[in-house]
Amino acid sequence: AFKSKSFEDALAYERLRDILASRGIERLWELREYGPEYEEAPALFEPYYNGAEGYWSSGNLDWIIYASHESSVTVGGWLLGELKEMWPLWQAHVWTGVFD
Repeated sequence: AFKSKSFEDALAYERLRDILASRGIERLWELREYGPEYEEAPALFEPYYNGAEGYWSSGNLDWIIYASHESSVTVGGWLLGELKEMWPLWQAHVWTGVFD
């Protein structure tokens, strides 16, 4: 998990979309705490907390992003490795549970 603000500053949504496109992902799911849920094009992908916690993944479920009310963004699956390669200073932005 990473601090939301640091994650957004370091990895613009366009960069995340580029990663998904390089993997051939053409559709993904956005699941929100209070709904509605969407199947959407990666061009609409913006993983942030909007008052409802959110999850994003594609049909293979081999990656996930989770945006929480605690100012954190959690990344899993193959996407985590890709992000660490793109973001050399990621360790300085790990969410510790302390709000900044």
